[in-house]
Amino acid sequence: VSKSPYVTASELEELKKAVDTGWMLTAGVLIFLMNAGFAMLESGNVRFKNLQVVLIKNMVHALLGGLIWWAWGFAFAFGNVEGGFMGAKYFLGLGLGEDEMHAQWWLSYAFASAATSIVSGSVAERVNVYTYVCYSILMFGFIYPMIAAWTWGRGWLYVFGYEDFAGSGVVHITGGFAGLVGAVICGPRLGRFEDVRSGQAITSENQT
Repeated sequence: VSKSPYVTASELEELKKAVDTGWMLTAGVLIFLMNAGFAMLESGNVRFKNLQVVLIKNMVHALLGGLIWWAWGFAFAFGNVEGGFMGAKYFLGLGLGEDEMHAQWWLSYAFASAATSIVSGSVAERVNVYTYVCYSILMFGFIYPMIAAWTWGRGWLYVFGYEDFAGSGVVHITGGFAGLVGAVICGPRLGRFEDVRSGQAITSENQT
């Protein structure tokens, strides 16, 4: 520590890094807790017989997603994209320590998990756990990393001037469109809602 009564430029830079790292870790925790919020929201919108499946899906995608994001998801998204399509560094976490990227890894993982959990509610009561696991692998390992690489990773969309505010496009639109595609493929939640035209519950017999 310098004995000078004035803060040196190097000390100021170290302080800035410490504050930035602390904030990124804190923000990552808050974002990651959205998984618990989504789980509670979905639990309140499904029938009791499907409650455990909803909770298991949210837990599985967070745990499995962390492994995938460590193995190759983060590398695709932020591994020196440099105006290209995808990154090619930080596979299996190699190089994160040297480049002081652990806080960035944690924050980006929390965002990836939030984007993935959006689809869980979109297809609630209509997919089994194994199907959802396959989807989580695809979302964590390819779909979200590609979108993040093109934008936050300084890929080709970033070069064209694309800017994102608080994940409105990278996280919410990506998760929303993935959820929409899943909902269209799965169809309505049979027996849960009524047809506004006939007033009857939507079942496999009267689905149109």
